[in-house]
Amino acid sequence: MKLYHRTRAENAESILKQGFRDATYSYGMEKTSTGVWVSDLVLAEDEGACGDTVLQIEVKVIQSDLDCYEV
Repeated sequence: MKLYHRTRAENAESILKQGFRDATYSYGMEKTSTGVWVSDLVLAEDEGACGDTVLQIEVKVIQSDLDCYEV
């Protein structure tokens, strides 16, 4: 499975060296969520994903195992 994460270039460098760090945001919703925002599509900046760099993440996982995390 391929997932995508949009971020600023300086954050992308840090992620590639040290891995992802959880963040807490509301993402325009009533409740806050903690984790890392990824999508199965490359999101545009006007879709709530800020940054000039897109990281592609490849993982071996069954789609249904992620369904409980979908927002």
